[in-house]
Amino acid sequence: MVDMPAERIGVELLVVDSSHRQQRTDETSTVHRVASGLRQLLIVLHGLLARFMTSGRPSCVHVNSSGSLGLVRDLIALTVCRGLRVRTVLHLRFGRTPEILSNGSGEGRLLRRAVRTASVTLSIDEPTHRAVSNLVGSTRAQILPNFIETERYEANLERDSRVALFVGSVGASKGIDELVSAWTDLAPSGWHLRLVGPPAATYASPAWLGTLDASIELVGPRSHDEVIAEMTQAAFLVLPSHTEGFPNVILEAMATGTPVVATSVGAIPAMLRDGAGIVVPPKDVPALVAALEVVTSAPEIRSSMAATALRRVRETYSLDVVVDAYRRLWLSE
Repeated sequence: MVDMPAERIGVELLVVDSSHRQQRTDETSTVHRVASGLRQLLIVLHGLLARFMTSGRPSCVHVNSSGSLGLVRDLIALTVCRGLRVRTVLHLRFGRTPEILSNGSGEGRLLRRAVRTASVTLSIDEPTHRAVSNLVGSTRAQILPNFIETERYEANLERDSRVALFVGSVGASKGIDELVSAWTDLAPSGWHLRLVGPPAATYASPAWLGTLDASIELVGPRSHDEVIAEMTQAAFLVLPSHTEGFPNVILEAMATGTPVVATSVGAIPAMLRDGAGIVVPPKDVPALVAALEVVTSAPEIRSSMAATALRRVRETYSLDVVVDAYRRLWLSE
């Protein structure tokens, strides 16, 4: 959206970038997370106050939240905006939200307060939307998916590949243990599994690497262009995460015509419904084995999934479709 002409968006868009500068893994320390969060908070407050002083009050402030300790930053930003009578949108971009909202943890208390402080809370999946609606009512809760600029991706529906691809942080929460176990149990003849992404320390150790079957390769981190190149050549993408929000890697797979096997977490069931992919329960090795057996043995099923997913991503998750919904939200009174 930042790269889009203002007339295409329909609003002037100013971004305060408080994103993490380093890839986080399951093993990132609490001290590092706190220090990173404090830096983010200072960036956000400076950006908001600079905007107010130089250009006046904005029509809306849209806060993207990744949960956890970042909720402290988000809540402070929302409270400042509320005090200045600025409309706010809290966009929940992480999984586990229904469980967090229902428990008495510190994270749960922070999240409930943030949702109550925001003018509107956006969810990226149906379970989160229902939980937020129960907390603040349907008028202050909306659901809006992520989007992708589909025209930037060249779809490849004709593939002769025997490579399965995982893309993401190589760690426990991404279901790597279950994936390796399922792949080893199935042992599909002539197939290879490539794990693309930064590994947590445990998964980069010689001890763990020595346990891998010869058909599994830890590729390590790659640039975005390299990942897309891998994706357009792979037979399918597999993402067995324990938790997700709305994984863009699945949108990219759909836009490139890459079949997907993934777990039923976050928005994934909605993304892959109606035959756009295969969805299995998280942490369920037998179910993952069964799904992998289908996609490794039935090219006609892979082709059908890819075509359905490509049509779905263009109709539902394209940039113009979702940006139009953003514009209406931001300009609402």
